[in-house]
Parts: sequence; structure tokens; C-alpha cells
Amino acid sequence: FLQRRRRRRRRCFRKKIMDLPQEEEEGQIQNKEEQQKDEEQQKDRLLETLVPPITRSEHIRDALLRFLDSSVVQYIGIAVLLMVIIDGAFYFFLLIGAQAMCNDPSRVDCQPRNFWYNAGIQVLNGLFTYMSLVSMPWRAAQFLHVAGWACPYRSNDIGCNIYGIPNDPDIWCYIPLKQRLGILIVLILNCVTQYLNQAARIVYPDYVSSNSQPGSTWTLVFFLSSMLCGAIGAGWMLYEMGKIRKEHPGKFGPGPIDSLKQVIADYRAKKANAVDDKEDPAGDDKELERGGDDDDKNDDSNNCRVRESLSRRSGSVHHHPDPTRAKSRTAVIGAGEGRASLR
Repeated sequence: FLQRRRRRRRRCFRKKIMDLPQEEEEGQIQNKEEQQKDEEQQKDRLLETLVPPITRSEHIRDALLRFLDSSVVQYIGIAVLLMVIIDGAFYFFLLIGAQAMCNDPSRVDCQPRNFWYNAGIQVLNGLFTYMSLVSMPWRAAQFLHVAGWACPYRSNDIGCNIYGIPNDPDIWCYIPLKQRLGILIVLILNCVTQYLNQAARIVYPDYVSSNSQPGSTWTLVFFLSSMLCGAIGAGWMLYEMGKIRKEHPGKFGPGPIDSLKQVIADYRAKKANAVDDKEDPAGDDKELERGGDDDDKNDDSNNCRVRESLSRRSGSVHHHPDPTRAKSRTAVIGAGEGRASLR
């Protein structure tokens, strides 16, 4: 009878161990959803009191940006990124001659290698053009707002969003105006040069015309210009956001580097826990037996002991404060609280 009672308590104690992290995570998710609903309701009330009121052009702009932020477009974006990686690798191997299709007169100049080389670069340019088309509306809208050319005029002070509402949670709104304007100009040049690159690839569509004068000059100049502007704009934006996070620690979500470090730390801690469980499987059973044999302990004391045991086994891992600790897609990529950081 005592053995059955001990086994039953051990099972109950083990069930508490498994349920506690799940209950805490569900509570965090529920609190975050309620907080997001409250923020959305507050934003709606602020939008209703805008002077001048929202115009039809602003409604059209917002509808377009909402569509570009929809799940369908996001899934398409993930597929486009995977295609860029695959086609980029295919193009690179053909560029260096790492292929077994032909070798006469050389591995970097023969058929059918030249045909597939041209097809690979055409597909790659098409994917880059799609990415430029998707990102251009947000960049153009932000440029008009930051430059003060939007109609109607909305305040572009530090911390104000595109409607002029202050204290926006997006870190993008706290970058100084001159730096923001410079970043947007470089990013818009990235889109424009990519459009010109696509036009050059349409004018010179085959391998012979795109690799002889003047086709090779036009395609190469616009391709390199687009890549350079994109790299400068992205690096400049990350640099400015990093400065703001250092000036205001804890106010904004983690950046991409901090998020990557957090993911690596969580993975190492989880791997270390798995190794500890394999090396000392009896340790957990002894701890469970101690928990099951304590008849005078109430549930609160057991829960405290479980939390201490879990925290002791997890190791010293630095975690970001809530709500950025939530393991969502936004936190993993370091997007912050708005779409500005993502783009």
C-alpha cells in the first residue's frame, strides 16, 4: 500500500514538473495578447482624434502596407529567400566552373553551361526585383514623412510615427531625422538601381548580348550598385538602432545579433541539460522520491522546489526581459515591435 501511494505521488509530482513551464508560457502568451489588444484599441482612439483627420490617400497607403504585412506575403517572402539561396548557389558554381555539363573550350565558357548560367542570373534578378517591389511602398511612405513632404503634414519629431503620434514603440521612430533620411535615400536607390538592372537584363536577355559590350557594362554596373546600396542601407540602419538600444537599455526589443546570441545560449543550455540527464538519470528519481515522500509539504512548497530545480539545471543563461523573451518569430529575427525594423 505504501509503495502504491509513493508511486502515485511520484506520478503527480512528475506531472507538476511537466505542467509548470507550459502553464507559465501560456500565461505569458495570454498576457501578451491582451496587451496587444489594449495597444490596438488605444491606437484606434488616437487615430480618431487626429487633426486633420485621416485622408483617403492615407487609407489606401495603410491598406497596401497591411497587405504587404499579411501572412500570405510573408510566406511568399520566405519562399523567395529560399529560392535566392538555392539559385545563388547554382549561379556561383557555374561562375567558378564547378560543373560537369561541358568543358570545351573551358568549364567557364561552353554549352550548355552558358545557357544555364544566363538562366540562373535572370531568375536571381527577378527575385531581387520582387523584393524591391515589396519594400518600395514602405520606404517611399517613410521618406515622404521624414522629409515633411507628406500631405497632409504629420509631425516627424523623434518618437512620432507616420501619423505624428508620439511615443511610438517602434525603434525606427527614434533614429535622428538626418540619419533616417540618409538611410531611406540609400534604400530607395537600392530599389531604383535594381529596377534599372532588371531593365538591362530585359534589353540584353541572352548570354552573348549580356557578356559583350555594351550589355556587360550596363548589367554589371546596375547589379553592383543595387547590392552596394542595399548593404550600406541595412548596415547603417542596424548601426543606428544599436546606438539607440545602448542609450535606452530595456526599452526596445533585442537586435538581430542579441537574438542570435540568445538562441545559441538556449540551445547550448538545452543540450547541456540533455547530457546531464543521460549521465545521472537516478538523480531526478531521487529528487522525485523526496518530493513524493514529503507528506507535510503543500503544493506551494513543491512548486517552489520545482522552479529552483529547473533554474539550477538550466545554467547561467542571460535572458532578455519580457515581453521580448517570448519565442515568437518576431523576437527570433530581432524585428522589434514594428515592421520598420523588419524591412
